[in-house]
Amino acid sequence: MTFEKEITVETSLSFEELDKYLKSKKFVPKKEYDIIDKYMAQSNSIINTNYLDTLNKCVLIREMITPTENKKMLMYKYKKYNLKEEIVKQGKIQCEITSLQKAEELLNALSYYKLIDVRDHVTVYVNDKTELHVQQVNNKHLYIEMETECNYLEKKYLNRDAMIKDLLSYNIPLKEDNFFVKKAEIELREKFDEKNENLKYIGKIIDIKIDREMGTKHPKHGFIYPVNYGYVPDTVSGDNEELDCYLLGVFEPVKEYKGKVIAVIHRTNDNDDKLIVAPEGVNYTNEQINSLVEFQEKFFKHVILR
Repeated sequence: MTFEKEITVETSLSFEELDKYLKSKKFVPKKEYDIIDKYMAQSNSIINTNYLDTLNKCVLIREMITPTENKKMLMYKYKKYNLKEEIVKQGKIQCEITSLQKAEELLNALSYYKLIDVRDHVTVYVNDKTELHVQQVNNKHLYIEMETECNYLEKKYLNRDAMIKDLLSYNIPLKEDNFFVKKAEIELREKFDEKNENLKYIGKIIDIKIDREMGTKHPKHGFIYPVNYGYVPDTVSGDNEELDCYLLGVFEPVKEYKGKVIAVIHRTNDNDDKLIVAPEGVNYTNEQINSLVEFQEKFFKHVILR
């Protein structure tokens, strides 16, 4: 595995504004290229608030497109963080491949699925003493990245503090004073936190109705419900029906229940999330939840959010 050091910070400027600003500081664009990453996670992966841990377990299918070549590769990126979630060590291992489609088919056969896409348009700017990699990610965020070893200058930074000092000397407007921005984490957080309104239920006590009691048979598919399964009254889910829920920790059929939401099952190939409800004071690990809902969720790809 090759280990490397870099800093990444988000700017508050638009690309056009940043381009004009850098040129006023004698920077010139040296190279443009695109990187398209598919983050592949194992099916029934556990996704919680520690998105960094989730990403550390992903395999990437990468396509790098330059004016002169098109590279395809499988990649694993390793990052170690301190308590402040600053990157203290990072590295990667990769191998070139001939087909993106075949690589995805192989990972699918090994129970991996696409978690997120990260599309990165990179422009490398250089002046007589500094090299900056400007990255437009998913047409939403604009980052500036610096690496220890420059590609177009005979220069090598001793540490990250030296890179930060050099970058700050140009007074580029920055969105915040964070030089360890994790781009994929932001994309993952935006996908699951901001778009999944059902996360607001986690930790809350709610009243639910049970319409498929433990021990009953599914009216269409014929399987038996080993747990109580119902819905939250007066709600609307992604399938335009009431929000469904599994009731765990209650070992007899019930018609209704007041319990605590401990997790959300987010189906990645179906617009129909499920709440996990349990008695107050009772908790289940993600592995236990997967085991208890497997009778129905085995037909779908999903992640557990909590």
